[in-house]
Amino acid sequence: MRSTSLHCSHVVQEHTAVLKVFGGKKTTTAVTHFKRGNSLIKVNKWSLEMIKLHTLQCKLLDPVLFLGKNWFAGRDTHTCVMCDGQWPDLCVTICPYIALVAYFQEYMDEAFKKIKDSQVP
Repeated sequence: MRSTSLHCSHVVQEHTAVLKVFGGKKTTTAVTHFKRGNSLIKVNKWSLEMIKLHTLQCKLLDPVLFLGKNWFAGRDTHTCVMCDGQWPDLCVTICPYIALVAYFQEYMDEAFKKIKDSQVP
């Protein structure tokens, strides 16, 4: 069984911190763009309210409910999932966690690094 491979890279554009996180499991690849914004959560250019599957909405809200709204306040999360199998739900759930941890490590001070010690999967 192959493990989840996650790679992190970041791009800074004109005083705006943009972080890209690439994740994959088997034949599924997910890319999450994490940046300052209006607290939007989008998957494949669909906002959270427009997604019809209730189970997928719950999986998208899982990082927000687990860590709290204050960690995602003022930050946009855009996830693009390219799938060829049964693994997109896992990548949709894990990538925002990894993006949030990487964002706070890269752009915030030491006080915010305590999120890495929490129970992030």
